[in-house]
Amino acid sequence: MDFKILTCPGDHIALGLAIKQKTFFSLKDKFNEKELRETVREFDIAGELQALTESEARYILKFGSIDSFRSKIIGEGKKQGSDEYGAVFKEVVQYQIVYHGTPHQ
Repeated sequence: MDFKILTCPGDHIALGLAIKQKTFFSLKDKFNEKELRETVREFDIAGELQALTESEARYILKFGSIDSFRSKIIGEGKKQGSDEYGAVFKEVVQYQIVYHGTPHQ
């Protein structure tokens, strides 16, 4: 698995390193892989699980279920008046990094 520094054009905060192998397998162990893949695609978060950053994956791991993760992102989108869930997700992760540090496992 390759590791790269990822940044988002126009964003002044790098979202972090590419997902670590250990974190990737933690996601697969904790959640139904098919359901998680569908969710990150449906919400326009990432095309594949491997495209998640380490911080994004750790944030997702904080949830007890895919349903609770979906509910959080939809709820944040409603607060922001947005149904662009991929952008909402990235903003939530950036907020966590800036104000609470990188999510740890």
